[in-house]
Amino acid sequence: MNSVPKNQGKACDAVLKILEGRLGKQRENWIPDSPGNAGVEVTCSIGATTFALEHTRIDQYPGRQMDDQQFLRILEPVMHRLNSDHLLPVDSSLHLIVPVHAARGIKRHKVESIGNRLREWILWSVDALRLDGQGRTVEIWSEPAGVPFRVTLQRTLGAGGVLGALTVGRYVPPDLEQLRQMRIHKALIDKCPKLHVCKRAGAVSILILEDSDISISNPIVIGLAVQAEIPKHNMPPDEIYLLDTYFDRWKIWGLKRGEVLWPPRTTSGEDYEEFDSGALRDVLALRNDVASNDRNR
Repeated sequence: MNSVPKNQGKACDAVLKILEGRLGKQRENWIPDSPGNAGVEVTCSIGATTFALEHTRIDQYPGRQMDDQQFLRILEPVMHRLNSDHLLPVDSSLHLIVPVHAARGIKRHKVESIGNRLREWILWSVDALRLDGQGRTVEIWSEPAGVPFRVTLQRTLGAGGVLGALTVGRYVPPDLEQLRQMRIHKALIDKCPKLHVCKRAGAVSILILEDSDISISNPIVIGLAVQAEIPKHNMPPDEIYLLDTYFDRWKIWGLKRGEVLWPPRTTSGEDYEEFDSGALRDVLALRNDVASNDRNR
């Protein structure tokens, strides 16, 4: 199971490149977060302006990352085994859907047993999903014996998925937008105070929100959630950026600059800058050097 990548350093580099392009000058007086200089991710000067940058990842609903891990721990082995054994019908694709937080609280020693029961149910259910030859999707739902959550299995003839293979997914929470706004609220509560300290010292405060989800999020709905939350905070950052890291080419939207908020009432969502993530520098890699210098003083 892949761990969540730590993109703080490259995220800061990308935003600083935008600021350098805006001001036509290069960054200097670099101070990254370190044990001897605890604070925001980094502060630096570009021309006569000091900037303070802080980064945070945002889940699309509270606990999304933990839910991802629990979900994959059970469902990924089921999917891989069924697909590698080539036991599924080659004329159609299968998609298994479970509720969010379905795997919450399941003990590790029960994972294999639940996965085996689920695999058996899928193989049994395929025959029950009779297709009429018109390419439509049919589905069946159940709470299989030995599986402590409800599942839905869909079968689609022909195009619409990978033939002869199973994919897995989760239902979108019915209150997704409210949950998304709660996550933005938490990000502002957690990050604004330290940014405000820098702002009071004369810096332009910048918050970077990182998102890596393309299934239930997009920059417009995140931007609208930010707009809904900004009035609730008495010390919001001067600027807020949204960084999408799902693909290797990262996209960045400016959600707030002073009093100007994005998105406006009408937008195509194309108002972004793009960077090759492999060409960005992990600017926080300097932390160890700074910490070493602090200890030697």
